Amino acid sequence: IRIFVSHRIDIDSETVDTPVYFPVRCGAVYDEEGNSEIQGDGHGRQYFKAPYVVL
Repeated sequence: IRIFVSHRIDIDSETVDTPVYFPVRCGAVYDEEGNSEIQGDGHGRQYFKAPYVVL
């Protein structure tokens, strides 16, 4: 079982080190720095439903 945990790029948040949680950067396509170790959500699916977050 994996639980995907959203981390917004505009909020400084903590990550919990456990194999059950899978952190994902929400809005990674807009991330100017792009140096995070957390995998981004930018997989090209955002254009389907722009107002919604694809998880």
